[in-house]
Amino acid sequence: MDLEDLRRTVRLALQTGAPFYNADKVLRCLDIYLTSARTLLSLGKLQYEHKVILEDAIRKAEPLNECDAVWTLRSAFDVILADVEKRRQHQRLKRSGRAAMSIAPSPVQLKRSSSVRKTLLESAADNSPKPGQLYYGHTQW
Repeated sequence: MDLEDLRRTVRLALQTGAPFYNADKVLRCLDIYLTSARTLLSLGKLQYEHKVILEDAIRKAEPLNECDAVWTLRSAFDVILADVEKRRQHQRLKRSGRAAMSIAPSPVQLKRSSSVRKTLLESAADNSPKPGQLYYGHTQW
């Protein structure tokens, strides 16, 4: 799966799920997020970093209540979208001949650091809105 397809799929999941969350249909939002994450994994064409992020998010979301599970998956989607954007920007710079010698570490490099991994993938539990709404494109914390 190329980066643009991944970006579109994750954004579609967020666009579809967030309105349900905002309408207090958290379980429906969770279903959309889980189905989207599992579908992406089942395609088997994800980059390793993205696969690890989704697998961890699903595993961590399963024992949580619906609201916390939604935020865990949302956090994973946000990390993936940020990584995709970073990679797309690097590709554009590379094509223009202005690519930096090095770019920020990829999620797989960050995964090796347990404290950074915890920050990325478990931040949803620490940052859940009280109260707030889930918005597509950004989160009101």
